[in-house]
Formats: sequence, C-alpha cells, structure tokens
Amino acid sequence: MMRFPFFLYLLLAMTMLNGLASANAQGFDAALEKLVARQYASAAAPGAAVFVLQGKDRFVKGYGLADLTKRLPVTPQTQFRLASVSKQFTARSIYELIRSGKLQYTTALGTLFNDLPKAVRAITVRQLLQHCSGILDYENLIPADQHAQLSDEDVLRLIQTKDSVYFQPGSKFRYSNTGYCLLALIVQKLGGMRYEDFVKQQVFDPLALNEALVAHPGVFIPHRAYGYHPEGNGFRFADQSLTSATKGDGGVYMSVEAYARWARVLIESATDSNGYFNTIIKDPFPVKDGIGYNLGWFICTEADGSTAVFHSGESTGFHNIVYINPHKNTMVIIFSNRDDFKIAALFQDITAQVGIGPKALAIAHTPLFNWLNSLYAEQ
Repeated sequence: MMRFPFFLYLLLAMTMLNGLASANAQGFDAALEKLVARQYASAAAPGAAVFVLQGKDRFVKGYGLADLTKRLPVTPQTQFRLASVSKQFTARSIYELIRSGKLQYTTALGTLFNDLPKAVRAITVRQLLQHCSGILDYENLIPADQHAQLSDEDVLRLIQTKDSVYFQPGSKFRYSNTGYCLLALIVQKLGGMRYEDFVKQQVFDPLALNEALVAHPGVFIPHRAYGYHPEGNGFRFADQSLTSATKGDGGVYMSVEAYARWARVLIESATDSNGYFNTIIKDPFPVKDGIGYNLGWFICTEADGSTAVFHSGESTGFHNIVYINPHKNTMVIIFSNRDDFKIAALFQDITAQVGIGPKALAIAHTPLFNWLNSLYAEQ
C-alpha cells in the first residue's frame, strides 16, 4: 500500500480549507450584493457606499453616482457628509482634552463661555455629551429672515439670547445638535486651534485617516459625494441647508473605507478594560427601549448579551448609519447621498443577514434607522 508523506496530507488539508473559505466568502458577497441591489439598483442615480465586516468576511462596494452632473460613481473612497455620525469625533476630541487634564466631564458651561443666561450656566460637559442638558434646539431659534449658513459661533449667540431650558439638566434625554456645536467651541477654546485642525491632528492623523476632514469655508473635499433629494421620477440637488455649516454636530466628511479603520480601532480597544470602547459604554445615559447614549454613540445589548454601539446621520441630501459589535468582530457602515429611506430597509436586511441588532428592537420588529429617525423628531 502506497503511503503519502505527512506534508502531502497537510498540503491537501490546507488546500481544502482555503477552498472552503473562498466559497464562504463568495457566498457572503453574493448575499450582500443581492440585498443592496434591492435598494440601489440604478447606476444612474445617487447611491451609497457599503462596508460590512463579519468575522473574517469583508464586503465593500460603492453603488450609484456621487455627482450627477459629472457622472462620477460612488466608490469605497467617496467622501460623504456624515451628518450626526460626526458627533462621535467631537466627543473623541473632548475625551482627548479630558485625558490631557484641560477639561473635566463636570466642567460647567458658565466657566467656559461669557454672557450665558442663568438657566444654561450650570449645564456640564457630560450633560452635553449625553444629550441630557435640556438646552434649547438652535434650529428653533433661527430668525425667519436668516439666509446665511449658521456657524457654531452663531449657535452660541442664539443660546445667549434665551434664559431657559427644556427641563432640569441631567433629568431626561433629549437629542440636541446645540450641545455638540457648543462642544466643538470648547474644543476650539481649550485646544488652542480651530476645531477642524484639532480633529485632524488629534483624531484623524494618528489613525492615518488622511482625506477625512471637517468641512469649513474654502476647504477642498476630494472624492466628494454631493447630496440629493428624490423629486418626482428623479432627484434634485440638495447638498446644503442653513444648518450644514455647523461643525460639531455634523461637519465631518469621510469615506466608508476610512471609517472602517476608525471602527477597527474601536473594536481593538474593546479588549482593554481601560480602552476607548469601554469608556464609551461605561455609565451611558438611558434613552429608551434599553438603549443608552454616551460620547457620541447609542449603546445597546444584543440577544446574546454582547454590547454594540451605533449611530445614524440625517441631513439634507445625506442619510448614513453605522453599527459596531466588537465582541462579534462585526461592523456595518452605510453612507448614502440621497435623503430617502432606502437605507433603512437595506440596513435592516444586512443586520438580519449577519445576525446583529438591539435586543429590544428585534423583539418589537422595529427597524433601527426608523427608530432613530423618530427619536430625532422628538426634539
């Protein structure tokens, strides 16, 4: 009887395992392609960039057009306006100031800004970070004759005119863009440089997120996606609004490829009890349905008991959503340059495919993007 050397058996086993892994990866890609095609089938319409990681399986692809005028396609390198997904970078900048001893979570706004009304002075940095400050929504304070885009400094000036809050600071959750605009001004004040420069130096550059940026007047945005709104049988250009120039609440532009590197850092930090992911999920402020909020992230528990974080972003022309579960080495990132709800259906399909999602919402069969949309509307 002919006997094969051991190394030949080993080589055969490795070949079979590699073939199985390749087949699994192809099945993973095919399943996701099918899901995306249901929502973003047209190559001639605004679309989306999608990045999905599940264990060792990775899917990344662009769909549709980033610019309808120039007919430029969406790619994994296309940079989208992140809208409220940007808040996690404002929060990380605040964290860096706290870590360097320049700020505390308990620092009150009255010690940072002059001429604040009495009702606002005692609000703390932590309360802004967790959306429990009760501070007024600046969007409701914009003058009827306002035509120029607002800045974060404009938001501060609007707040300085109203000596009131919605409720006692720290007593309940109310999502607030105002709070994150003020946090950006704190970063600027204590960081000793423009907010966009601080974020670049302290957050983006150390992670080699080379093209990511905070939009500001005169900046060139490479590989830029422009925003669109469905109208009739087509789309109209809808890239900017009065509130599109504020920075702290939604000014970051980034690609799914770059964002995945940021998400990877969060996943890796989860193995360290003192790492940033564990800082995020520690002592969140309760929102509802078993979900909390801290440092620019919603925090949830999945059916298996693992902890995940997520956030969406909605602004004129753009809808985005991100979800990360370090314990499952899983992330879902969808950036879209159209402000319809196709992203909601796609996200729900993908999370069902990879087996993730908040336990409470899964039981209620509530789509996560819609849950977030309703929460923001409660402002």
